[in-house]
This record gives sequence, structure tokens and C-alpha cells, in this order.
Amino acid sequence: MRWPTTARSQRPMEDATGGLTLQELDWPNLHGFSCGASGVLFLFELVRFCLGQPPSDIECYAAALIYSVVYATRFDGIRNLAPHFRDRFRPYYVPGLVGLMYFHWLDTVDMLNQWLDPRYWEHVVVDLPDQAWTIADVRLTGLFMSSMALFMITLHNKGVLTGGKNTLITVLFTIFVPALFLTGTHATLQACGPGSGSGMCHKGCTFSC
Repeated sequence: MRWPTTARSQRPMEDATGGLTLQELDWPNLHGFSCGASGVLFLFELVRFCLGQPPSDIECYAAALIYSVVYATRFDGIRNLAPHFRDRFRPYYVPGLVGLMYFHWLDTVDMLNQWLDPRYWEHVVVDLPDQAWTIADVRLTGLFMSSMALFMITLHNKGVLTGGKNTLITVLFTIFVPALFLTGTHATLQACGPGSGSGMCHKGCTFSC
């Protein structure tokens, strides 16, 4: 038996009952395959981070295709959220939202610099290869973080993984752990933003100079 909406709202950190199991979800479809591909891609990227290698063009194009499919097909799963997502503010999600917004803010600043600097591609890509490397990996990591956060919301909405377990995984393991991993593995690059170990900013820097 499922909790009434008001009960779930008053006890959001407790696990709900009566939802679907992980095996009952509809996996063999375009959305399921794209989610699996995004997980494989990010595991590859973690290995690349550890090896200290920049992203390739093929990797970036593959990420653009995979995450476009993920976001396009996930919309139907989250647009009709259950009422308990709308009737009360959830403060324990704030740290995770702040982390996501920070990554998206870096994207916004970069796009603004592209618009303001007519020689952006010469300044950043040619003159500052470490900066271009950092920008690409920030975006790739941010795409994974947003995708996984939405996936966790979908699981909560379907009653598969709810309460405190969902909150912990969403805030910690889909946002802060990837962000800290990115920062740690890029600490030696001469770049601004996450991983700017030298503390140096260069002319044409994309992030916060």
C-alpha cells in the first residue's frame, strides 16, 4: 500500500512503499539504451581523467548525441511529477542544486565570452589548450551530473528508489563526487575554474579571472 501524498510529504526521508521495482521499469527502449551509453561514456571519461588525457573530438560528438537523446526521451518521465514534489520545499536538495547551478554558470560565462571575444577560438583553443581542455571536461561532467540527477528524480517518482537513499545518491554521488573527482584530476592544468591548481589566470580565460 502506498502512503497518502500528505504522509509522504511529511516524511520525505523515509522510503515509500508500493512502487515499481528496478526490474519492472521499461529499459529496452531508446531512453534506456541512451542512459546506459551515458554511464559507459562517463566511466571512460573517469579513466581518461586519471590518465591525464584531454577529450577527443569523437568523444565530444558522441556525448552531444547521447545526452541529446537522454534529455529528449526523459521529458515524458518527469513532466508529470507526483504532487509531493510540488507541495513543499525540500531544503536537503539545495546543496546539490547549488553544485549543478555552479557548473551551468561556468557554461554561461564561457558562452558569454565566446560572444564578447571575436578571437575567442584563437585565444582559448590555440593559446590556452589547458583552458580549452578544462572547459570541455566541465561540460561533459555537467551533462552527466544533470542527467543522473534527473534519473534519480524519475526513480523517486516511480517509487523505485525513494526517501533518504535517493537524496544521498542524488546529492552526493551524482553531483559532489563527480565534481570533486574532476577538480582533483585537473589540478595540475594551467586553467581557471575547477582544477586551476596553479591559481593563475591567463588572458582570454573563460571562467573567473
